[in-house]
Amino acid sequence: MKLSDKIVRLRRIRGWSQEELANQIGVSRQAVFKWESGANTPDIEKIKKLVKLFKVSYDFLLDDEVEFDK
Repeated sequence: MKLSDKIVRLRRIRGWSQEELANQIGVSRQAVFKWESGANTPDIEKIKKLVKLFKVSYDFLLDDEVEFDK
């Protein structure tokens, strides 16, 4: 599963809008939209924030071979 798909799924599991996630990470809603559409990739500082916020490992978030358990 791609990073973009994981961000969408993790956000939806928590019931957050793109804007709510953006506010928690400190980016624009458009940045989250681009991550989720695969048009852009978060930089390393934003990856760190996503890992902490979603309470997932770097491996889970960044490795396309790692899937959701659910």
